Amino acid sequence: MFRTVLRLFTYGFCLLASFAWAEQTPSWRLVINDNLLPEYTLYLAFYPAEAGNWAAEPVLRLKQTLPDYKAFARPISLPAGRYAVRGFIDVDANGELTLNEQGRPAEPYTNSQAEGQRPSPLFERSIITLNDEQPQLQLQLRYPPGSRP
Repeated sequence: MFRTVLRLFTYGFCLLASFAWAEQTPSWRLVINDNLLPEYTLYLAFYPAEAGNWAAEPVLRLKQTLPDYKAFARPISLPAGRYAVRGFIDVDANGELTLNEQGRPAEPYTNSQAEGQRPSPLFERSIITLNDEQPQLQLQLRYPPGSRP
């Protein structure tokens, strides 16, 4: 009898702990499209909408070696909310987005796109919402001329 009660208590505690953890760190789905550079490193940064600009400190940074798929998905753990996301493929392996003489990306890049907005590097046009109704974020990689090795 004692063992049964102990097992039920342990099971219930683990179940409650898993619900509490899931409540704190929901997992959303990030989809990367148009990956033409497998084996290169993709850097992504997630900024809270309240930050107001790209100069703020990101709430999440991701670094991933790109797989050999044109499109792929991965989970991301962030609280529900509004975010702006940007990233780049580090073709020259320096850990930073390389810019050309005009200050534009010289390496493949991406940023989130607010609903109803055209692609734009502006922070306010990059704000998206992650919640139960919108559990997925799609990012389209863009390749400036000469950015592919």
